[in-house]
Amino acid sequence: MTDATWPTADWETAVLADDVDDAAVARALQQIADTPPDLGTTLATIAIHRGRLVVEQYGAQTDASTALI
Repeated sequence: MTDATWPTADWETAVLADDVDDAAVARALQQIADTPPDLGTTLATIAIHRGRLVVEQYGAQTDASTALI
């Protein structure tokens, strides 16, 4: 057994698996991006599937290098 902490600072990446509904994921991400501002601001959304980063979406003036709380 390894003594690795999960999640790690560097996620393995992958594409969405063939058995994942790409259109449903895209709709979910769009719904998150379209959340009314009075409900809060989403600066980043990621999806982890089977332990790998498969989707990243960032808001205005935000990217993978932006420090977030």
